[in-house]
Amino acid sequence: MGQYAFQRITKKVNLYFWQIYTKRCQKASTAYYLKSVSDNHLTAFPGSGYTVPGVKRMNTNKTSKIGCVVLASGYGRRYGANKLAVSLEGRSLIQRALEAIPAERLVRTVVVTQYDKVAACAKLFDFTVIRNEHPEFGISHSLRLGLAALGDCDGVLFTVADQPFLRRESVTELLDLWSRQPEKIAAMSSGGRRGNPCLFPARLFPELMALEGDRGGSAVIRQHPEDLVLLEVDALELVDVDTPQALATLAENAGTNR
Repeated sequence: MGQYAFQRITKKVNLYFWQIYTKRCQKASTAYYLKSVSDNHLTAFPGSGYTVPGVKRMNTNKTSKIGCVVLASGYGRRYGANKLAVSLEGRSLIQRALEAIPAERLVRTVVVTQYDKVAACAKLFDFTVIRNEHPEFGISHSLRLGLAALGDCDGVLFTVADQPFLRRESVTELLDLWSRQPEKIAAMSSGGRRGNPCLFPARLFPELMALEGDRGGSAVIRQHPEDLVLLEVDALELVDVDTPQALATLAENAGTNR
């Protein structure tokens, strides 16, 4: 056998064994990428290039941590009493407000209040109660108290407690809207007019914490109009209650529209 023929045979043999080696490496790679603690927790690693029926690929998308602050410390001077304890269609305003919060979507919900009845209601929902010992300092103080308890969140939803027809489904839609654009400020609106609740990203927490007196989140929104995204909802959801007459009118109108 000539030297040239011998070299050709050697080359083919080497190629054959190299192909076998490569296939074995691929199988080992597949086994490495498909790890499982049990048969019910088999996970396909991202980037492995393999898809297996019944196997879910590992989720690498970071889920934003959203907290919620319920602002429920106001004096209700125009109402003449603690309006949050007043009933509408058999449920107090604070109960209706807390029922509208999709707690399953939130890491924590804190209720900032000066009232025992509000605190008691919040505990029924397993929400954290933060006592506001100085409601006279204005809404900014309530805001700071609540935000201080949620500083590790990626975003915080601020909601008031005197919008009795705010819908849980609408709040969930607002969370979804913000989750798609987590660098933005998300708020509800009707006819393009902004209302509450509002959801702020963590990058704006320092500005919120710097507020004083009766300046709330609106002051921060006005500084960042280009970052505001709105969720259009029915006008009734955004109506708040400031006086007994307003509550009576709201109840009458709501009954007529149903």
